[in-house]
Amino acid sequence: MAILTLTSALYSIDCAITDRLYAGLAGPSSDIIIIGVDEETLEAYGNYNTFIRQKCGELTNILFKDSETAPAVLGIDILFVDNVNEETDKYLAEAVTNADRVVNSCNLVYRGALSRQEDGSLYYDTDNISFVEMPFDSLLQNNKTGFVNVSLAKDGIVRYALDAVEYKDEATGESCVLPSFARRVYEEYCDYMGMEKEAAVSDDANRFGIRFSGKSGEYSHVSLKDVLEYLRRRKTLEVFSKYVAPEVVRELTRSGDFKLVLGGEKRNVAVLFVDIRGFTPLSEILSIPQQGLRPMPRLMRYS
Repeated sequence: MAILTLTSALYSIDCAITDRLYAGLAGPSSDIIIIGVDEETLEAYGNYNTFIRQKCGELTNILFKDSETAPAVLGIDILFVDNVNEETDKYLAEAVTNADRVVNSCNLVYRGALSRQEDGSLYYDTDNISFVEMPFDSLLQNNKTGFVNVSLAKDGIVRYALDAVEYKDEATGESCVLPSFARRVYEEYCDYMGMEKEAAVSDDANRFGIRFSGKSGEYSHVSLKDVLEYLRRRKTLEVFSKYVAPEVVRELTRSGDFKLVLGGEKRNVAVLFVDIRGFTPLSEILSIPQQGLRPMPRLMRYS
């Protein structure tokens, strides 16, 4: 009992020292942004299970619409194990497949089992992986999946993580190696950036130490609702700016209360009607209808 108590005390001291040491290192990269399903998102969209697949599909499509501004990799740390709705399942799977650089999540299910050591003796293996909860079939075709299981210390902090696991596939009986979610995201990032991949420094249990210690919220994070609304708003304003003066668009953006309201809304406005002389015959001779719209913003500016 004394030995166990001493060991526990030494472990606690070691954790306190290393936590303080790693807290002094450089903070998380600003290139990593967490988009979270927070209380604001739940309040706006309702039941989590009814909206999450549709909204993740929308987010993926929007983020990867423009190749120049698309993220290097998108990791979805949400389990989509079973088919729930044919329409939304298909929508999400197509969005992930088209984006290509998306990593899905899976879950390791542990169940203790008797195993045999090298000397032939039996022992009860508590780390035995019974099966893996994979994404539903059409989403699994993306073939970029990593397990999201983590091990918490007694104080609720994650200090070590598995880099990969080896398990026996129940269907084929073959031994398979499955990378962690973090490893898969890292590899996808390296492939996109043209960087050389580095192997994790692991212990005998294939765990690597997390050389970072920080408080909750240190990573840049935004609400899923805010991201979707901002991107939709930006798209709407881009279309709107083709027909009104840039000053009007800037004023709408600055006011902060611009929203798309179903059915419209009543406001007090000043309207100036301008008739452009000769515009009808001009539009009739233009080969492309869009050519007639190009001068509109400039004319609005001087109206």
